[in-house]
Amino acid sequence: MKGGAMKGGAMKGGAMKGGAMRAAAGTLAVMAALAGCALAPPQSAPIGRVGNIIIGGGMVNCSSTLADPSRQCAAPWREILQSDPAFAGVREQDVLFGPVPARAFTYLVTPAALRAFDALPERLVARADKLRLAPALARQAGAGPLSAAQFSAVLAGADGPLLAAASEVFVERQAAGPRKRQLRSTAYAANADTAAIYRAFVAAAAAVSGKPRPTVGVVTASADNPYNDHDLNVSALRSAGAEVVWLPLDGGLRRALDAGDCAHLAIDYSAYAQVGSGRQYLHMDQIFPDLDARRRQACADQAAGLNRDLERIDGIFFSGGNQARHLDSLVGRHGPSVQLQILRRRHAAGQLVVAGSSAGDAVQAGGQWRGRAVPMIAGGESALTLATGLAVAGVPVEEGAERRGSYYPGGGLGLFPFGPLDSHFSQRGREGRLTRLAADSGMDYGFGVDENTALVVGRPGPDGGTMMGVLGEGGVWVVDLRVASADGAADGAFSVRGARIHYLHAGDTLHVDRQGALVVALAKGAADAPAAAPRGGQFNLAGLVDDMARRGTAGGRGTIGRFEVRVSRPAAGRMVRTARGRTSYSGLKMDILPCAQACAAM
Repeated sequence: MKGGAMKGGAMKGGAMKGGAMRAAAGTLAVMAALAGCALAPPQSAPIGRVGNIIIGGGMVNCSSTLADPSRQCAAPWREILQSDPAFAGVREQDVLFGPVPARAFTYLVTPAALRAFDALPERLVARADKLRLAPALARQAGAGPLSAAQFSAVLAGADGPLLAAASEVFVERQAAGPRKRQLRSTAYAANADTAAIYRAFVAAAAAVSGKPRPTVGVVTASADNPYNDHDLNVSALRSAGAEVVWLPLDGGLRRALDAGDCAHLAIDYSAYAQVGSGRQYLHMDQIFPDLDARRRQACADQAAGLNRDLERIDGIFFSGGNQARHLDSLVGRHGPSVQLQILRRRHAAGQLVVAGSSAGDAVQAGGQWRGRAVPMIAGGESALTLATGLAVAGVPVEEGAERRGSYYPGGGLGLFPFGPLDSHFSQRGREGRLTRLAADSGMDYGFGVDENTALVVGRPGPDGGTMMGVLGEGGVWVVDLRVASADGAADGAFSVRGARIHYLHAGDTLHVDRQGALVVALAKGAADAPAAAPRGGQFNLAGLVDDMARRGTAGGRGTIGRFEVRVSRPAAGRMVRTARGRTSYSGLKMDILPCAQACAAM
């Protein structure tokens, strides 16, 4: 989903990629902090023990599925398999070089299958739908196998969940054979920032465990097809130095556990996969039999084994996809699950480091801030969100252009209480939607994390304050609304005046004290020096302020859809050129106002 493009005072520029041998000084500083050393700059306090690593997505991974791995891998995959200790004993013929191949399934309508379909509980298929489909299905009894297209035609008019339920009942089962694995190597990632982020998470988990090789859990529930994301995420963290256990959470399993019905687990999985998805994911139990066995065991023992894993891991990693799906996997019809309660308890006690990328970024937000619930962003583009506000989200929805913003008022997993979180930030121009969400929900702050970048959040210190730093290629944007005034009209007249904005890169830190006050410390640099051209394929605030620094001006203007954005530098504001030629800033002033006629001239 692309945010509203900003125009005026900005330039386009290509993304700057860190080579395998070019780890930035700021990256090394944060890594030192994770090991217990002081975090640069010298005048700032160290982060200390890490509680969260919040990754904005867009990591530059070395995966076997890449069409051209030479651009993102530091060696050919044949050499990686021989040299990366994570893949010891893995044969080349056992690796999948490319996406999971499509499987053709056939369907057979038999009397036994008809009885099984009729016996499905109402929660899976309504009685009215069974009666409606019965004549068409009965006509196919004894007619022989049907292709997927032919079977869909028989079920003409069936929606995704209904189609999924019928498909799982009438499918002809295929013999399960060994499957090839998709792999991802951190040890041979050509991008130093991506590798450093993975390793920072493993190092933080090791600090919790006291062991050089910690145990971390991986949750892939955010994907339409969580099985498909298993191999890549597990192998990446194993290659980064961790023992890894996959936690078979997803919204389908949650439905089955809530219903106390494991007999129809395959239907729950497939039906949930269709919600808010433009694709069909059917018969995953036959394509990934090894993973499905783990999931069936989690249901059969009422998640007892899953709970034991959550009690023993040192870190947990939430993959990218759709944050609403992560939420659905841990919050059921009765509220927070036992699994979420374990996660929250252990994180609060400092026994568990929580990390996540993209959807795993946004879902960490939640809890209470000054007596208000911290919301979770669900989706939407900046221009339309500024104009119409945000709707309360229900089921997972796909991101896309021209989509109004949506959010979960009760928040995500409740592991980051300082304000809402957003991902893919500068690259997708999400300043508008984050600002509107923070303003409408009464938050003091909103935090947006760029791609291939992490916000590293320390544990609360003895004074009750929390230190945060930045790791990776891009920056972390913070909107501060404590002294701003906002008009929340939803008719295109929304405005915010006097917001303070900050943009931090590696080496910069921020501190939130016990009373909730935020202080930013920028690393020493060449203040107001010419900056590099902005990154990403569209105009955004990062580009606008880069241009201010390059020109030496105290203000700039741009547009997000039908809204004017004005940025100015007060006397106390700072703009610093980083070692990578980026512009960090603190204390700039931002106004967002409905466009007057002057906007058309920008």
